[in-house]
Amino acid sequence: MAQLGGTPALERLETETGPVYAIHERLYIAPQPGAPVILSRARQTLVKAQEVLTGGAPNLNANPAFSDLCRTEQGCFLLTAAHGFSEAALVPPQAQVLKLAEALHLRLAETDGQVHAHLALSAKQPETARQMHQVLQGMIALLSLTQPDNQELQTLLRGSRVGLGDRTVTVDIALPATTVAQRITEEEQKKRDRH
Repeated sequence: MAQLGGTPALERLETETGPVYAIHERLYIAPQPGAPVILSRARQTLVKAQEVLTGGAPNLNANPAFSDLCRTEQGCFLLTAAHGFSEAALVPPQAQVLKLAEALHLRLAETDGQVHAHLALSAKQPETARQMHQVLQGMIALLSLTQPDNQELQTLLRGSRVGLGDRTVTVDIALPATTVAQRITEEEQKKRDRH
């Protein structure tokens, strides 16, 4: 076993659900038979994830805040969800609308040459959802009116749709995959040029 400064570089730990590998006690890795590999900086978090995957603990679908948000679609390559924005103290001023949300779900998918982003914000009350809906519609209208010469932004705004359910606000954005890929390439080149 390789060591660095007296600490084993890689250590195998046995758990009830199988082996866990610790790298310098900073990163924990747990391969799961027939399931994703779990990575975590905290062993306790990794154990909780194992319990969810093995059915020993409830998953997000058991939480009413996530049950109707956690669905996937064909071509999905990123799915993320969060809960408890109303208690978060570190929400930036530009994103105060998130403090009205109880839960957030973001899904990115690529189908038919389009990248689709679907954001869903869940509120405790229908009135709160209506307020969030109005704020998001207002932001889109304001950006559209104040930045008419920014063609990239105008394309993004034209591809955006804001929807309202009983207690959920959705934002759907569709852009050509080639446009997204080109923008990512440009940003990566800028980072390389700065270094």
